Amino acid sequence: MMTTEERLRFIVTKVEQSPLPDPEKLKLYTAMREGIKACVMPVLLKNMSKEQLDRLNTHLDEVTPEKFVELVTSALRTPDVYTDMDELLGQVLDSYEKTLQEYHIID
Repeated sequence: MMTTEERLRFIVTKVEQSPLPDPEKLKLYTAMREGIKACVMPVLLKNMSKEQLDRLNTHLDEVTPEKFVELVTSALRTPDVYTDMDELLGQVLDSYEKTLQEYHIID
Protein backbone atom coordinates (compact mmCIF):
# COMPACT_ATOMS: atom_id res chain seq x y z
CA MET A 1 0.00 0.00 0.00
CA MET A 2 1.35 3.42 -0.96
CA THR A 3 1.77 6.26 1.49
CA THR A 4 -0.05 9.52 0.91
CA GLU A 5 3.15 11.07 -0.42
CA GLU A 6 3.75 8.14 -2.78
CA ARG A 7 0.17 8.34 -4.06
CA LEU A 8 0.50 12.05 -4.71
CA ARG A 9 3.79 11.52 -6.57
CA PHE A 10 2.16 8.73 -8.60
CA ILE A 11 -0.74 10.99 -9.59
CA VAL A 12 1.54 13.89 -10.53
CA THR A 13 3.79 11.57 -12.56
CA LYS A 14 0.80 10.14 -14.44
CA VAL A 15 -0.52 13.61 -15.23
CA GLU A 16 2.93 14.73 -16.33
CA GLN A 17 3.29 11.70 -18.62
CA SER A 18 -0.19 12.08 -20.08
CA PRO A 19 -0.78 13.49 -23.55
CA LEU A 20 -2.73 16.42 -22.09
CA PRO A 21 -1.59 19.84 -23.26
CA ASP A 22 0.37 21.81 -20.67
CA PRO A 23 -2.48 24.29 -20.01
CA GLU A 24 -4.77 21.35 -19.13
CA LYS A 25 -2.12 19.85 -16.86
CA LEU A 26 -1.79 23.20 -15.13
CA LYS A 27 -5.56 23.28 -14.56
CA LEU A 28 -5.38 19.80 -13.01
CA TYR A 29 -2.46 20.75 -10.77
CA THR A 30 -4.27 23.91 -9.68
CA ALA A 31 -7.43 21.97 -8.82
CA MET A 32 -5.38 19.40 -6.91
CA ARG A 33 -3.55 22.10 -4.97
CA GLU A 34 -6.81 23.80 -4.01
CA GLY A 35 -8.34 20.51 -2.92
CA ILE A 36 -5.37 19.70 -0.74
CA LYS A 37 -5.32 23.19 0.76
CA ALA A 38 -9.03 22.87 1.55
CA CYS A 39 -8.25 19.80 3.70
CA VAL A 40 -5.84 21.57 6.01
CA MET A 41 -7.98 24.10 7.88
CA PRO A 42 -10.82 21.75 8.88
CA VAL A 43 -8.31 19.30 10.34
CA LEU A 44 -6.49 22.05 12.21
CA LEU A 45 -9.74 23.44 13.59
CA LYS A 46 -10.85 19.97 14.66
CA ASN A 47 -7.61 19.56 16.60
CA MET A 48 -7.75 22.91 18.41
CA SER A 49 -8.93 22.95 21.99
CA LYS A 50 -12.41 24.24 22.78
CA GLU A 51 -10.83 27.19 24.58
CA GLN A 52 -8.76 28.11 21.53
CA LEU A 53 -11.77 27.88 19.24
CA ASP A 54 -13.92 29.95 21.61
CA ARG A 55 -11.20 32.60 21.83
CA LEU A 56 -10.78 32.60 18.07
CA ASN A 57 -14.52 32.86 17.56
CA THR A 58 -15.17 35.63 20.09
CA HIS A 59 -12.02 37.67 19.45
CA LEU A 60 -11.45 37.20 15.74
CA ASP A 61 -10.60 40.88 15.33
CA GLU A 62 -7.70 40.44 17.74
CA VAL A 63 -6.06 37.56 15.88
CA THR A 64 -2.70 38.70 14.59
CA PRO A 65 -0.57 36.65 12.20
CA GLU A 66 1.59 35.68 15.17
CA LYS A 67 -1.43 34.47 17.17
CA PHE A 68 -2.69 32.56 14.15
CA VAL A 69 0.68 30.82 13.78
CA GLU A 70 0.56 30.03 17.50
CA LEU A 71 -2.90 28.44 17.12
CA VAL A 72 -1.83 26.39 14.11
CA THR A 73 1.38 25.28 15.82
CA SER A 74 -0.60 24.21 18.85
CA ALA A 75 -3.02 22.19 16.71
CA LEU A 76 -0.09 20.51 14.96
CA ARG A 77 1.12 19.24 18.35
CA THR A 78 -2.06 17.24 18.97
CA PRO A 79 -1.65 13.49 18.58
CA ASP A 80 -4.45 12.97 16.06
CA VAL A 81 -3.76 15.80 13.63
CA TYR A 82 -1.52 13.83 11.29
CA THR A 83 -3.78 10.78 11.31
CA ASP A 84 -6.78 12.99 10.56
CA MET A 85 -4.90 14.81 7.82
CA ASP A 86 -3.70 11.57 6.23
CA GLU A 87 -7.24 10.17 6.27
CA LEU A 88 -8.75 13.26 4.67
CA LEU A 89 -5.96 13.54 2.08
CA GLY A 90 -6.49 9.86 1.30
CA GLN A 91 -10.12 10.59 0.48
CA VAL A 92 -9.10 13.51 -1.74
CA LEU A 93 -6.52 11.38 -3.54
CA ASP A 94 -9.13 8.63 -4.03
CA SER A 95 -11.29 11.21 -5.78
CA TYR A 96 -8.39 12.41 -7.96
CA GLU A 97 -7.49 8.85 -8.93
CA LYS A 98 -11.09 8.02 -9.84
CA THR A 99 -11.35 11.11 -12.03
CA LEU A 100 -8.04 10.41 -13.73
CA GLN A 101 -9.13 6.81 -14.37
CA GLU A 102 -12.31 8.09 -16.02
CA TYR A 103 -10.13 10.16 -18.36
CA HIS A 104 -7.75 7.22 -18.94
CA ILE A 105 -4.78 9.02 -17.44
CA ILE A 106 -4.43 6.29 -14.81
CA ASP A 107 -5.08 2.64 -15.67
